[in-house]
Amino acid sequence: MNEEEQSIDDIEKSYQSALHLYTITYSILKEPKLFLGIIYNIFQSVEKALQRLTQSPQDSNINSLLHKLQQLYSEDKKVISSCESLRQLSETITLHKKSTILFPRGQSLVLADKKYELKLITSADIGSFLAVNYFLITLIKREMNRKE
Repeated sequence: MNEEEQSIDDIEKSYQSALHLYTITYSILKEPKLFLGIIYNIFQSVEKALQRLTQSPQDSNINSLLHKLQQLYSEDKKVISSCESLRQLSETITLHKKSTILFPRGQSLVLADKKYELKLITSADIGSFLAVNYFLITLIKREMNRKE
C-alpha cells in the first residue's frame, strides 16, 4: 500500500469509527456524551482529508486548511458551504478543550466554558458533520480518479 492509499485509508477509518459510534452505539445507548468521541473521530478524519486535498501534510491549523480549500475550490458551492460546517466543528473542539462544564440535557450535550458560554451539540449537528466528512472523502476519491 503506497502513501496515498494509506492516507485515504486512515481518513476512512476515522470516519467509519465516527459513523459506527453514531449509528450503532449512540442509537442503542442514547447517551449524548458519546458525541465527543464522535466529534473527535470526525475532526481527525476531516483534518487529514483537508491536508490531503490542499496538499499541506504538515499544516494542522484548521482555519488555514479551510482557507486553502476555499481557494482551490472557489467555484464549487458545496465545498464553500461545507467549510462553514467545518468551522463549527473546529469551534466545538476548541470550546470543549476550554470547557469546564460538560453535561447531557435531553438528547443533547452542553459544553460551557469559564464565562458560561454555552454550546449545544445535537444529533443533527453530528449528522451534518458526518455528511461533510463523507463529502470530503468522495472529493478526495474523485481527485484520485482524475489523476489516474
